[in-house]
Amino acid sequence: MTGVDSEALSRALGCDLFVEMLDGLENDTIRTHVLEKTGTEATDEQVEDVLDEWIKVRNYLRPTGREVPTGRQVSRRRARRGRDRVAEMDQLYAELPEIDCKGLCHESCTAIVMTPVEQQRVRERGVEVTPLDMPCPALTQLNRCSVRDVRPLICRLYGLVEQMACPHGCRPEGGFVPEATARRLIERSMVIGGRPAGLG
Repeated sequence: MTGVDSEALSRALGCDLFVEMLDGLENDTIRTHVLEKTGTEATDEQVEDVLDEWIKVRNYLRPTGREVPTGRQVSRRRARRGRDRVAEMDQLYAELPEIDCKGLCHESCTAIVMTPVEQQRVRERGVEVTPLDMPCPALTQLNRCSVRDVRPLICRLYGLVEQMACPHGCRPEGGFVPEATARRLIERSMVIGGRPAGLG
């Protein structure tokens, strides 16, 4: 990130907007930038070095009088925040009733959307799912879900809501989840995990 003309960027974007952009800089964005510029994967240490450079720029644009965190501290804080969001998402999932799945519904595993936190969990299992994937790439050759324990909320709601009733007769304990309740759960999942790409 050498050669950044901080003053020019500040004038072009406005100081507040530029600082907001720096505050929201994600590690994956840095890795993508390094890959595009160098053709090689960035190490964790390189990512932290880049964060350090951006933090210097941010500090130059908006002096705070406070100690500026290092790239390593920022990375650790982000990792901690990510773990907190995963824990909150798991608590949300725990509110859903159990369903005795027969494992026959793979034909319904088509295009889905999920929050960024959920997508990252699935990605960490080596599966990349996009809203256009049909059938879902998480399905194994035996048509079983390879990421079942970290599957997103929309998959967990399948069979629990009458509008998505299982055609094979699987029913949730205590009856269907009301549609209004399901919608509130989806809204809460987006508060925790972020809005899915394409939903604004």
